[in-house]
Amino acid sequence: MAKQFGVVCWSFSAAQAAGLVKTPEDYVRYAKEIGFDGVALDTPVLPPLADDAANRRLKELADGLGMFVDVGTTLDLEKAVLAGNADALFQRARLFESPVLKSVLQNCGVRFTEHWDTETAEENVRHKIDVLRAIGEVAERHGLPVAFENHIGFRNDEIVRIFEA
Repeated sequence: MAKQFGVVCWSFSAAQAAGLVKTPEDYVRYAKEIGFDGVALDTPVLPPLADDAANRRLKELADGLGMFVDVGTTLDLEKAVLAGNADALFQRARLFESPVLKSVLQNCGVRFTEHWDTETAEENVRHKIDVLRAIGEVAERHGLPVAFENHIGFRNDEIVRIFEA
C-alpha cells in the first residue's frame, strides 16, 4: 500500500476530547471518513502490547479500510530497552508493517520544566548517547529503523552531539 497522507496520534486526543472517537478503531474509521489513508498511533493510544488479539483486530480493520497504521512509542521505548524487554514494541511495529518505529528523545518541554542547568544538560546528553546505542542494537536486531522527535528537550548542538556519538 502506498502511503500518501496520514494523521497523527495527537489528533486522536483532540478527536476524543471533541467526542468524535472513543477508541483507536473509531479513529481509523474517522480518519478514513475525512479523507486520510493512514494514521500514526503511539503506545498510549494503541491496544496494550500483551493484547495481541486487539492489535491484530486493529490491523485487520485498517487493512480492510485500505488504511495504514504507523507505530510510535513515547519514552517507553527507552525504558523497555534499558529493562531488556523492548522486543514487543518492535514486534508490534512489524505487525502493523510500520516502516520505522517512531519515538521521542525526551518528554515535551522537560528541559524547561526541570530547569536544566549546563551540568544537567550535559548529563542528559551523555545518558541519551548511551540509551541510543542500546536502542540501536535492538533496532538492528529487528531490522527496523527508529526515528526520533526532539520534543523541545535538547538544543540543536546537543542533538548533533548525540547522533554523531
